[in-house]
Amino acid sequence: MSGDTELHPEAKAIEKKLRENSILTLYHFTDISNLPLIRQCGGLWSKAKLEEEDLLDKVIAGGKGPSQELDRRLENWDKVHLSFCPHTPMSYYIQQESHLCYLKIDYRVALRKGVVFTDTNATRIRDRHQRKEGLVGLDLVDFGIINSTLHSGPQPWSPEWRRKVQAETLVPNEVPLSAIIETVFISQASQEEGERLWGEFSHPLFKVDKNIFASGIPYVESTLLTKEKIDQSTVSEQTFSGQRIFDKSPALKISLLVFVYASAELKARVVWKSSENQIVSEDEEEFPTSGNYWQWSVLDAGSLPSGDYAVQYFLKDTLWATIPFCIEE
Repeated sequence: MSGDTELHPEAKAIEKKLRENSILTLYHFTDISNLPLIRQCGGLWSKAKLEEEDLLDKVIAGGKGPSQELDRRLENWDKVHLSFCPHTPMSYYIQQESHLCYLKIDYRVALRKGVVFTDTNATRIRDRHQRKEGLVGLDLVDFGIINSTLHSGPQPWSPEWRRKVQAETLVPNEVPLSAIIETVFISQASQEEGERLWGEFSHPLFKVDKNIFASGIPYVESTLLTKEKIDQSTVSEQTFSGQRIFDKSPALKISLLVFVYASAELKARVVWKSSENQIVSEDEEEFPTSGNYWQWSVLDAGSLPSGDYAVQYFLKDTLWATIPFCIEE
């Protein structure tokens, strides 16, 4: 973590209390499509700093409309929201229709001067939240509920849990990349999309850990491009060879194979595109019940010119994968 930020006068006592309560990591969830901007900015920026740099409209925000208005009114606008626990009602709600990743943050960002601690969601106005700096603020946090949730899971039936698990650490201005320990994804397919979005640059450790995410949410487990034939009798038994470069031929067919957990009546869409972003083929399918599915889409590529292409996979309107490939002479 960058050492050039002024520490709070009670930094040592704050650190002692955090360590006594086994808090060595803070959490921030974000839409995976925000990763390029996080890389560009060198970390997480507050809404105020993003607005100053004319970047706020480029962010897919977890809270929009009323939530952003409350952030302005409640003096959160110049702060980055971090949670003590990844399992919160807000994250569960947003995961239903978003492609999220979690950033695990070094707890020592909480030792800075100007950091505010809250006893629940920092935009809560009904049954208002409490907020303070220093040890007085840290005493507002119910670490019993936080640690119980981290070890045993959520307790959504409990009103007390729903309030107290949302305690926050509000960090002024920004959290630098050097303070991000890991970026965590729900699946291998999600991590591959994160790596594609980040590009050819160094980054914090990327890893898969399903335990951080809510159970029962739709997600893509794996994706693969192949020219091998796929059918219902072999899809769950055969191992297919993946590739991204295909030799052009009149009989060329390219299949996208996806393993997905879907909820009932959820629609999946596959879009095949040229390098000019023109759609060359498109498929849509609705899942009848909740469960795990093998799904595949076949592109009849025999008449396509050589060049660069990509295939995208959506659950409802949420992009889960973009896979580039090439057809060569």
